[in-house]
Amino acid sequence: MSSAALNSQQKSLFQQGYDYSPQELRELAWGLRFTPFVCMLGAVYGLATQQPTVHFLLATLGMLPFWGPNWHPFDLLYNAVPHPLWSGEKLPPNPLPRRIACFMGGSMNIVI
Repeated sequence: MSSAALNSQQKSLFQQGYDYSPQELRELAWGLRFTPFVCMLGAVYGLATQQPTVHFLLATLGMLPFWGPNWHPFDLLYNAVPHPLWSGEKLPPNPLPRRIACFMGGSMNIVI
């Protein structure tokens, strides 16, 4: 698929390894932002309250799913709770580039 037909948000998802049509990316866009948003909220909370335990937990949640595309707990949470409530699309397995990004984010939480 040519990335010229994609908007900036869809290009971002395409770079993360989601090789879908523009329509499919549009349907998945908000759901695929759920996991990074929850991780960001957790990191901000850990920084604000100065609790290293929160960062170690986020590191574990970000690094362990690297070995399994269907294992990210926040994706599972999205598919179980908001997905049925909003009638959104169920999240697909995470492609390798996104899993690498989650692993690196988890590594950063250890460094913090």
